[in-house]
Amino acid sequence: MNIEEILNQHNLWLKTGQGERANLEGANLVGANLNRANLERANLQGAHLYGANLQGAHLYGANLKGAILYGANLYEANLKGAKLEWANLEGANLDGANLDGANLERANLIRANLERATLNRANLEGANLYEANLYGANLEFANLYDANLEGAILEGANLYDANLIDAYLKDADLKGANLKDANLEGADLEDADLEDADLYAAKLIWANLDGANLKGAILSDKELFVGKFYDFHISGSKDILSMLLNLNQDLSFDLLLPNGQVINIEGYKKYTHLLNEVKTHV
Repeated sequence: MNIEEILNQHNLWLKTGQGERANLEGANLVGANLNRANLERANLQGAHLYGANLQGAHLYGANLKGAILYGANLYEANLKGAKLEWANLEGANLDGANLDGANLERANLIRANLERATLNRANLEGANLYEANLYGANLEFANLYDANLEGAILEGANLYDANLIDAYLKDADLKGANLKDANLEGADLEDADLEDADLYAAKLIWANLDGANLKGAILSDKELFVGKFYDFHISGSKDILSMLLNLNQDLSFDLLLPNGQVINIEGYKKYTHLLNEVKTHV
């Protein structure tokens, strides 16, 4: 297989419609040097790209379903709209990569480096992002339904209006993250660090916040805590209340206790009243 000739024919196909679209399905490209290669809309389904160098490569709309990209270098690569379902990207370097609109459903991104990556409207449903680095990543409107983000670094990440329903975020670092309008229904945030995170209008019904750090977090939207108190699955309800008592801001929200009593909390001075009320009913 002459990869250089395949790339030449592919570029001709892209520019003139002549030549031939690159078909590298199942190809052995282990350790290949594809630095800045133009593989736009190429077929790389199931290709073996273990440790390959794809730095700055143009993979817009490419088919990489089930491809093995373990430890590959995709620094600042363009993967916009790429098909990466079930792809193995464990330990891959995707720093600064463009993955806007990419389909990463069930992809393996364990310990992958996605620092500064853009994943706007990307589909990461069921993806495994265990201990992945997403520092400063842009995930606006991304679908992270049922994704595994245990121990992931999401400090300063933009998750505006992201779908995090049933996501697993145990021990995740979300310091300063933007979670405005994010849907965290049923999400597991046990021991997660949400210091200074913006949770304005976020949905947290059925979320697990056991041991989570909410110091300095923005929780000022009235709808944030509307719902049954025990819906938050907090072992020892006083834990979350203690965190609320440590916030340096006024909140306004309605709290529905298990006995059906609704408590309206408005202003810092009423937190103590809230704590006493819940102690009575928990």
